Amino acid sequence: SRRLICFDMDSTLVHTECIDELAARAGVGEQVREITAQAMRGEIDFTESFTRRVALLKGLDEIGIVHNVPQGAYYVMLDISKYGFDSDLEFCEVLARDVGVGAVPGSSFFREPVNHLIRLHFAKKDETLQEALNRLESIDRKILPR
Repeated sequence: SRRLICFDMDSTLVHTECIDELAARAGVGEQVREITAQAMRGEIDFTESFTRRVALLKGLDEIGIVHNVPQGAYYVMLDISKYGFDSDLEFCEVLARDVGVGAVPGSSFFREPVNHLIRLHFAKKDETLQEALNRLESIDRKILPR
């Protein structure tokens, strides 16, 4: 007969946060460690992160930016297909320069050739998220389809 045991082993069975180790291997260790530290210090909890996520997604919907619905993550993927860029890296550079919003190319997270997604991180202060939404309102005027 098969048996299954499930438990939270982070900092109990092993003396580390496994998510931090996985994030380091994915190249985003520093960012995830900071989120973990914020959660451990009680600076960010599930309710707060959920509220931030919902507010950001609502703002993106109001602007008309196509995005995924995160399943508990601290980021959202935006679909930039309508802009016609061949490179998500180039789009992120233009977004930072012309709109003033930083994003990570989605291709950084996929083995497959994915160039139509960018990633926004929303474990930020409410004021920072609101400012990003304010800036994104001008995206269609500042970044024209190619």
